Amino acid sequence: MFSRDSVYSFRLLSVSVALFTAFRLLTFLLAFDDPFSLPRAQVLRAFLLGVRFDANVLLFLFIPVILASHLPRIGAGRCRATRVLVSWTVGVALSLSSLSQMIDIPNMRTLGNRFFIGDMEYLKDLRESFKVLVPGYNLPLYLAAWLSVCLAIAWLVACASRTAGGGDGRPRWYARVAGPVLMILALLVAGLPEFHTLRWGTAYFSQNRKLNELVMNGPYVLYYSYRGIRKEMAQGRLSGPAAAGEAVRKARELLSGDRFRFVDPDPGRILRELRGGADFKPWNVVLVIMESFSAEHIGALGAGRSLTPFFDRLAGDGLLFTSFYANGTRTNKGLSALLFSYPDFLPNEALIRSFASRHRQFSSLAVLLKKKNYQTYFATGGAIGFDNMEGMLHKNGFDRLVGYTDFNLSSKRADRWTVPDEVTFDEAHRQFSEFARHGKPFFGVILTLSNHTPYVVPEDFSGAPPGSPEMSRAFLYSDWALGRFMERAGESAYFDNTVFVITGDHGVYGDFPMSEGHRRFRTPLLLYAPKLLRPGVSAVLGSQLDLLPTLVDLLAIREPFESFGKSLFSGDGERFSISKDGVMYHLLRDGYYIQTDLAGGEPLVFPGPPGHRRGRSVDASPERIISDSRLLVQATFLLLGK
Repeated sequence: MFSRDSVYSFRLLSVSVALFTAFRLLTFLLAFDDPFSLPRAQVLRAFLLGVRFDANVLLFLFIPVILASHLPRIGAGRCRATRVLVSWTVGVALSLSSLSQMIDIPNMRTLGNRFFIGDMEYLKDLRESFKVLVPGYNLPLYLAAWLSVCLAIAWLVACASRTAGGGDGRPRWYARVAGPVLMILALLVAGLPEFHTLRWGTAYFSQNRKLNELVMNGPYVLYYSYRGIRKEMAQGRLSGPAAAGEAVRKARELLSGDRFRFVDPDPGRILRELRGGADFKPWNVVLVIMESFSAEHIGALGAGRSLTPFFDRLAGDGLLFTSFYANGTRTNKGLSALLFSYPDFLPNEALIRSFASRHRQFSSLAVLLKKKNYQTYFATGGAIGFDNMEGMLHKNGFDRLVGYTDFNLSSKRADRWTVPDEVTFDEAHRQFSEFARHGKPFFGVILTLSNHTPYVVPEDFSGAPPGSPEMSRAFLYSDWALGRFMERAGESAYFDNTVFVITGDHGVYGDFPMSEGHRRFRTPLLLYAPKLLRPGVSAVLGSQLDLLPTLVDLLAIREPFESFGKSLFSGDGERFSISKDGVMYHLLRDGYYIQTDLAGGEPLVFPGPPGHRRGRSVDASPERIISDSRLLVQATFLLLGK
């Protein structure tokens, strides 16, 4: 049925898929301590997901190969030169890919991850590197094995080439077209789901990091890690060790304060721990991240028309921070700042999707509290794998993840992409009650979505005035769902020993004057625990980056952690907020509000919002603030690779 050109291309593709699968199997057998003790279902899933990652790499090689092999008159079946060119291209590409996958085996065995482009840093000193590679990794054996694989590849490619020679007469048009179309479609469907390349978080489906790494392959990891580093280096604008050292020193200076001390003598780190001798408070923590929870619509923060009557009532009995700002304009930016206290200033790619994040263990509250035997939980109404959340959360301390497919999707309350907020809150409340019933402390995160377009509000919701705009109705509904959850929590066994933290993932777009552009980033931060905390209002300047150190301070957690924020209970040092929108940074510090690209463009300088206190800078000029902020941003890129 198929032409010789198609048979030739198919055999080359089959050899490639078999080679990648064989290396994955070899890595599984040699790099895992006890591979057969792993759950069979997880191992099978790892290999099936691996085929998708292999297709993601191979499609970039084989779409040109398939097209070249089927060229009219000079296709592989008729032209020897085409066969030679295609065969050599495939042979060399497979040989190089087999080298990267050969290196992965000892890397996986000793480090638990595939060879990362940043690992090449060790090759700067070849003499010292070879001292490790030759005896420690049995380099001669691996080189001999790689040469043997190259010979095997050459033989298999030659066998495929012989099947294409001699022509195949004049096949019908469908015989010439069907083969290449089917092969290209198969590669696209397997390798480009939903028309975008696979992200590393897709591979992180289990709690076993090594098994997650097995899903990927060497060429994929090398390419995307290289691309990620190039982006970060370009944006960081670091010019050598001196500039890098200055950036981190400035970060340490800005983050210093009376609540924490730096514990790492290395001036290139920002590892800190809590001062004093207070005992750890084994309180539960529930972090509620409300979608688009902008101060512009919150009565407790001065909105003229409040869309949050339930939150406003809660704020009267909690500790409300009124000068709190998001560090970005999207949910993924808010998650990295709120959960990991790491700002997302990367260009064209979110931190939680960045390949560099795959090698970074962030100091999330989930990681810190798991050391104290806490249960960790994250729930959202949408897809848990969206924006690489699933892999990033699993990697950084969250055990139980709940998303769209975990709910009853046949319910009338389920929409195309999310369930209404009340359903998400109900599931979280059920799980928290279960934790309490078994006497287990917990850290839970709830990410709402109903207030995101397309707004998901049940038809029977009656809490909005007739004729309300869709956004206002969704805002009111999300606030109602929060109030309903808090009422149910107030009657639960876990309420008295729980700190509820309520904030927003980001603000909302608005037609603000240039001098008030900071308003689009302003969100509330409420610490609500009537049995544990005294209510009050604080105007101290802070941002999402400050949440982690604030909670570490509040609970008296004595674990070293890394953070780009400061405790909101801190009484001295600089207070600042840096938010990013596109290429523009919005700086709040020392009574100034500054918009700048931090790249030499003319900044816009305005007075800061009313009520912001000045810091204790020796030089509180806008030029100093911009310079310090540029160094802090550079430090975030530098430390991401450590």
